[in-house]
Amino acid sequence: MFFWLVSTGIAFALDIQNLDYQVNDQIINHVSEHVISFDTVSPIAIGNSVSVNFPSEFSFTTTPVQSDVEVRVNGSLLTVSQWSFSHSLNTVFISFQTSASAGSDIEITLTESAGLKNPSDNGSYTVNFGVNGTFVATAEVWIFPSDSITVNAAVLGDPVVVGGGSSGGTCYNCFFNDEQPFFDENGIILSFKGFGPSNGTVQVSIDESLVGTTSIDDKGIFLISIDNISPGLHTFTFNGFDRNVVPTGPRLLTLTVGDRGFVYANDIFLSPTVTVEPRGDYGLVLYGYTVPYAELDLNIDGYYVGTVIANGNGLYFLETLLDQFDIGEHTVTSILKGLTRNLSSEEKVFTITPVFNSDEKQLEFVGDPLFDVLLRTPEKSSNERSDIVPYLFSFGGGALLLWLIVRLVGYIKGRGRYLSDYEK
Repeated sequence: MFFWLVSTGIAFALDIQNLDYQVNDQIINHVSEHVISFDTVSPIAIGNSVSVNFPSEFSFTTTPVQSDVEVRVNGSLLTVSQWSFSHSLNTVFISFQTSASAGSDIEITLTESAGLKNPSDNGSYTVNFGVNGTFVATAEVWIFPSDSITVNAAVLGDPVVVGGGSSGGTCYNCFFNDEQPFFDENGIILSFKGFGPSNGTVQVSIDESLVGTTSIDDKGIFLISIDNISPGLHTFTFNGFDRNVVPTGPRLLTLTVGDRGFVYANDIFLSPTVTVEPRGDYGLVLYGYTVPYAELDLNIDGYYVGTVIANGNGLYFLETLLDQFDIGEHTVTSILKGLTRNLSSEEKVFTITPVFNSDEKQLEFVGDPLFDVLLRTPEKSSNERSDIVPYLFSFGGGALLLWLIVRLVGYIKGRGRYLSDYEK
């Protein structure tokens, strides 16, 4: 009935230890990007096909078409003429219209536009993998919620850092390496992916003991793997710092894991950093760092004051007038927004004090303001004019206009006197 049920060539073999199933960005309404990848140990011939059967709990919110799917061989995206696509219920089918050599890395991606929806934001699920209509293997994925989670970690396959899943599976009629993978005696391996202020750092502590520090890249992403973890309940604390070493609020994650395994926890969102500085004599600037291009809501004393977008360096800011604040302490809250919920937030307390022998107010501030000196200047491009240039043009234009008016008035008055004398 369907082309994938008929073997049109000798089935190719695959290396099950490199069969991997990932779920990325699963928190967005449970509609996710799904990635299945594997290595071949024999050539793929034209007409060979693969099938992926997702669990019955999964569902498609729309009818997927070929443009919703991407197929790569050794990192190169295949054109639509090099493969064909179909699906039935919870199974998708890929038929190769091109060949691939043994040892090729094959990656099949169902993008979010395919509309494949997993049932919840936590749990483990198994997909069945077929070659030329014959079931050959299973692969398992872990999906974690954003906060406290409880799992029994288990995996068959090499521990690798992947987006939301664990590698490996159970193989039938397929190739195995000579040496089976195993975990050493040092305990469980855990890996974390998170987001924070770009070009900052993050410290990770386990049960209040510091275990390591890693960098946050220019896209605001960090990855960290930790081994030698004992079984049982553990509390992981993530403390971030932006490029100016301003701290984020601590982010806590509680895990209970089994005796052996590899665990991957996705989507740890560090809070934005917040700094309040004077801006001239009568203003304040609220600024900080977060994930580049993120959207944030700013509240002061519990009242919404505005929404800002971080720039490509992760810098966000909002300027406001100092006079609107009463003397005393105030709290600014910076909230990192997600598509369906707030991801994290940070608070900063600042104090407004009176100026001695004056009716004016001032921000209680210690140190040198960094916003204008270190942050705003690098944002300008080399061919951008200085802020004073428009004022110079404005002043020059005004002076020229005033000179022309004076000359014109003098000319009219002089001409009037001349005409009166002539008429006499």
